[in-house]
Amino acid sequence: MDKSDKNEEKYLEIWCKMEEECFKLQSCWREEILGSWLELEKKIMLKKEEGIKFLNIQQILSLNEALLVPLDERELVQFLQYLHNAASVFCFDIIGKTDSDLLTADEKKQMKVILDINWIIKAFGAIITDTKFVSFKGLKEEATWADFIDSAELNNKVLDLRWSNITEEDRQVLLSVMESLGLITKPIDVLDSLQQATKSDIYIVPCLLKEASPDIVREILGKDDVQCTKTLCLIFNNPFVLQAIWDKTIAICLHEFGECTYHERSPKRKFCYQRPQRGLICRNVDGIWNFGLHCKGQMLKLTMFNDHNINVTAGVGKDLRVKIEGIIKHVLLMTSQGHKMFSYYLHCDFWVSDVEDKERKPDAEIFEKAEHYKCFDVEGNAHFLTRRHWLAWFGENDKIPATEKYTDMTKVKSIHADMVMELSTLICPGLTERWDNFRTRLEPHLGPDVLYGVKDNSMSQICGCLKAKGKIDYGEYGLLRGIVFEIHFDAAAVIDKALEKLVPLQLSSK
Repeated sequence: MDKSDKNEEKYLEIWCKMEEECFKLQSCWREEILGSWLELEKKIMLKKEEGIKFLNIQQILSLNEALLVPLDERELVQFLQYLHNAASVFCFDIIGKTDSDLLTADEKKQMKVILDINWIIKAFGAIITDTKFVSFKGLKEEATWADFIDSAELNNKVLDLRWSNITEEDRQVLLSVMESLGLITKPIDVLDSLQQATKSDIYIVPCLLKEASPDIVREILGKDDVQCTKTLCLIFNNPFVLQAIWDKTIAICLHEFGECTYHERSPKRKFCYQRPQRGLICRNVDGIWNFGLHCKGQMLKLTMFNDHNINVTAGVGKDLRVKIEGIIKHVLLMTSQGHKMFSYYLHCDFWVSDVEDKERKPDAEIFEKAEHYKCFDVEGNAHFLTRRHWLAWFGENDKIPATEKYTDMTKVKSIHADMVMELSTLICPGLTERWDNFRTRLEPHLGPDVLYGVKDNSMSQICGCLKAKGKIDYGEYGLLRGIVFEIHFDAAAVIDKALEKLVPLQLSSK
């Protein structure tokens, strides 16, 4: 910058604008850093200079013990977040934790702090390298690589080919970190029609998946005996959405949801699409419903379908919408894009088209003013979207008594009880910050007499009140999941695990 004061006012204006909008987004801006933190950071950086790729928590605690003024173990999570946000090291398992969190014994054993991010980048680069830059020793290796490029299925043969100089311990750390980053994913093991389990040592690399064609899914959704919701569109306000966000979303969905299910009397050929493709998956919701997800550009589209001849009802897609929204928010947080905002509207065409008319967006406000809305698909055909179609995603679930939905209520109640007990270990009065956040988010749904006027309150008591008021029920935990997800990602996983256990107990409509 010129030393003259000719542009002083302009420079001051620019600086104030930067401080107002940019600097506050930087890690540790205007925060004081403890000297003990800086000393421990120095010790860790010296390990990095020695060529060490990662440390576990026990090794970091050992370095800490040697300090003149060691950190209190209650500061460990906050310290690791400081290092991660400052990009001195990378500890992805720390994302989403609060400053007051303490690491569990399992986390201390399993959590890895990556000292050299280039180690991860180079290892992943070896997997996604273009074929013309890969050398092979024979036809067998060439065939292994060709199969991998065609399927995007990463197995031990491919790893032996590309990571031949990496130890088994380092390999497991690399796979674990890449999976947590959404660079690779391990789909849920399911049984196919021949009752053969899928292999558990295979990962999918989403960025290597082939681009999909809309005809693949239209062949499913266009059949007369397949019931579908209208398509819910999630659109970002900013058109510049990283492709990595969609790849990571696909990765998590492949891990969280199983393969599509079929009616007992339906020929499997009806749902011919199974293999995931770039930005496109078809997965299972429950014993009846499946869904198709397509994401591209600034938009994600979601459609539910079934071949059980079960009609679309109010709230049928609510839990799925909440779960997908939670996944998107987690990915945004993981990729430092948490500031990005999105909104919803309804459409008649499942596919995200490059020429889609973005001005035609029937949303909640429009459906409050009108019962129906005329919409056109990519081929120019007219469709009428109604408030009923909107309520399938945003309405309250049409209530069906649990006794009419499940085969064994004793097991259902046992699964529910186990879920509440496990939630109590993650969100409870003893964890003050989480508990206060939990009660604050529940205020619109429960009165202060329930949240604050009860002596020795607990997760069990609050869940009982939510159930008594009809806010949750056995197998219907959308509200509870949405709240706990914002507080602790693992708490949402507890609810997801309970829902998975309830699926085999559901009564299927014949």
